[in-house]
Amino acid sequence: MRIATLQFSAKLDLVEENIARADSLLASAPGSSLRNLDILVLPELAFTGYNYPSLPAITPYLEPPVRGPSTQWALRTASRLQCLVTVGYPELASRSPPSPYTLRPTMVELGPRRVDYYTLTAYNAVVTVNPRGEVVARYRKSNLYYTDEVWAQEGPEGFVAHDVTFGGKPNRLSSEEAVGETAAPDGQATTETIRTTFAICMDLNPHHFLPPSPTSPMSLVEHVLDTDSRLLILSTAWLTRLSSSALIESTRQPDM
Repeated sequence: MRIATLQFSAKLDLVEENIARADSLLASAPGSSLRNLDILVLPELAFTGYNYPSLPAITPYLEPPVRGPSTQWALRTASRLQCLVTVGYPELASRSPPSPYTLRPTMVELGPRRVDYYTLTAYNAVVTVNPRGEVVARYRKSNLYYTDEVWAQEGPEGFVAHDVTFGGKPNRLSSEEAVGETAAPDGQATTETIRTTFAICMDLNPHHFLPPSPTSPMSLVEHVLDTDSRLLILSTAWLTRLSSSALIESTRQPDM
């Protein structure tokens, strides 16, 4: 299986510029590195940037499920690269009662409309699409980091495993690691359906960083084991204490 990550530092609010940056990075990649990819994974909130101070601040950039600019970019890129694409985005889900983190009513612009942000429900979400233009998985972040809590709600579904079909290219997971495999004659492509869990950054940690207890929500690791997931795709706006110059000097070292 060939998995690529497109990790870059998105600039807050500059969606079109960040999309252009992603396209530029892919265009500059050696051709062999993008050949026969199975899945391309982008960060959480890939094109909006990450650190929003409030719900009003992020509201102009909330995207409707699977119809916003992030999903449309993923669909175009999946078709061009002939692989699955996972991208993180801030999801506008529905209207709801006020969040406990809001302080006062504020009217904000949402496209051509002005709405009271008390009525909005938003999630830190990821979507995965295939080259045929289909949405194969959606997920809303379960364990929120403190910077998420000022604008997002916890995903009500919790962790979810999806049976995701990867197809058309050789050198995948072994057949015993796949939920189901469609065989093909020699020289032709095969497809495999692999039990996959999608998660976002803070999901790696215990809920609210609290020690496990009998009443704690199921952890990500427990979910992966309980559902027999063979693949975990984690989208993250990874944090680092290193400066840009330090990262450039040690490009082969983990960003810790």
